[in-house]
Amino acid sequence: AAFAYYVEDLKKFAFTGGDWPGGSVPTGGQAKVMDSVASDPQIPQTPKLAYTGEPGHPISGLWFRSSPFSDPQGAGTFGAMEYRVAEVEPEPYQGLVGGRPPILEWDAVWASEPSDAFQADVLVPAHQLRPGRTYRARVRHMDETGRWSHWSEPVEFIPGAPDLDTYRHQLVITEIMYHPAPVTPDEVAAGYEEGDFEFLELYNAGTTTLDLRPLHFVSGIEFQFVDSDVAALSPGQRAVLVSNASAFRMRYGFSATLLGEYGVGPEAMSLSNSGEHLAVVYGLDDPILAFSYSDSPPWPAAADGAGYSLVLRRPWAMPNPADSDSWRVSTQIHGNPGGHDHQLYGQWAIERGGVDDPLADADDDNQVNAVEYALDTDPHDPSDSQQPVLAVMELVVGGQRRPYFTLSLRRPVNHDDSDLVAFAADTPTGFLTGQAPLPLAGPPVLNGDGTETLTWRDEFPMDLKGRNQRFFRFHVILLP
Repeated sequence: AAFAYYVEDLKKFAFTGGDWPGGSVPTGGQAKVMDSVASDPQIPQTPKLAYTGEPGHPISGLWFRSSPFSDPQGAGTFGAMEYRVAEVEPEPYQGLVGGRPPILEWDAVWASEPSDAFQADVLVPAHQLRPGRTYRARVRHMDETGRWSHWSEPVEFIPGAPDLDTYRHQLVITEIMYHPAPVTPDEVAAGYEEGDFEFLELYNAGTTTLDLRPLHFVSGIEFQFVDSDVAALSPGQRAVLVSNASAFRMRYGFSATLLGEYGVGPEAMSLSNSGEHLAVVYGLDDPILAFSYSDSPPWPAAADGAGYSLVLRRPWAMPNPADSDSWRVSTQIHGNPGGHDHQLYGQWAIERGGVDDPLADADDDNQVNAVEYALDTDPHDPSDSQQPVLAVMELVVGGQRRPYFTLSLRRPVNHDDSDLVAFAADTPTGFLTGQAPLPLAGPPVLNGDGTETLTWRDEFPMDLKGRNQRFFRFHVILLP
């Protein structure tokens, strides 16, 4: 009985009219009111909408264009306009679809904010849509009195699948400042905290421009690139996503291109000082880039609060970002956001002069140019050389503390196209082809002068089988 009462009351409200606690409805009901609004001859003309993107409706290029504003009241009466896109059930269908109600156009998956400036063209954000689904787009106009036109006739479309390989083979996170250096007195006075100086640097390692608008961070931080002032990343370009833009500018100046900020406002987020998972997706959920960083060995410890950033080695080669060996620390405190701090052999050879051939020995000191480069010695000064440091160290390996022979070398932190490996043998001629290199005894040790010291340990403890003599050698590898 109660349900029947509500049905009758709703019919009266819609089609008859009367009085209710919240107000009165005139004779003919609310339906008549709506009809009168819809038939108002003074509302703006119903606009027309056209698709202007590429054939096939690629999801990253869903451009639409509205017809000009037209109002019976004359020119100069434009007030606002609004676009919307809704998913719909592909026809034909009847009743339930797979046991569920059909998807109707009533609920929009995306709607623009009403704009008081006429915006003839609009790009629908790719992260709101899914390839292969059916959608309808519409537009409507409002005059200066607040009266809306009817929605335009729909433009129905099915977004095409994007070329995700281009993004996956070109987009790289090249620098992470997850635990910045402590704030200075001036920064404290300006109201900033340590976390305000976090940043992530993105780099286009490819040869084609990347449209960033369909992308967004979904893990670690949340950020939608459609909200960025930077719509695209050119080949070789770097741009920085920061926690707090004003704090960043105070510490780093204005040279870096900023993508936006993630650490301000009601939905502020921050990077974890103990490491976490970072993920960038295309559209709603197509993965582009995902990995986890850490503050625990073998990840570089100096990036955890000492003021250094994590820097990706050789980003042009697209190394695996989930591998700690792909990362090093920056050469200077605070990192180098928006630029790079690496030096390559070609640049070094130009600066030094006369050392173009890495296998030549410019100063006849029995160390070829590649070794001089890898160890940061002067290739024109035979007295400037570096000899490996051999020692015995007590190390815990496999839960047991034992004495090990070790070999140590100092190298520049930023010579990203060179690598050092070490080997050991029982005799001077005992080195084998294909022999496995020695493991590091621990993480690299920063020396505070742009160099780090690497220490390798023998694969077996020296007290095993009375082993009291070993021979070591190291190799320099120049990487492309």
